[in-house]
Amino acid sequence: MPIKKQEIFEELFEKDAVKIKKITSPKNFKSEIFIQDEEEWVMVLQGSAELEISGKKINLNKDDYVFIPRKAPHQILKTSGDIETVWLAVYLSE
Repeated sequence: MPIKKQEIFEELFEKDAVKIKKITSPKNFKSEIFIQDEEEWVMVLQGSAELEISGKKINLNKDDYVFIPRKAPHQILKTSGDIETVWLAVYLSE
């Protein structure tokens, strides 16, 4: 079975300035650097991850969450090695 290298984004809800997505990150995943026009609140539903947000490293485990301001550079440095990391992401735009 091939190893998944990309994240899977599933849109759960969208209305006006709010979008809610379920994101599944592969094991041992490292993302590109993101800079978004939206604010983002993310919660880890399964697994764990090390993030870097505006130069600050943050470790998140199941049920941990973080707010990412718009235009803040952020990156997943590494996700769990034993299971996929599943996120709930809420995006807020003006």
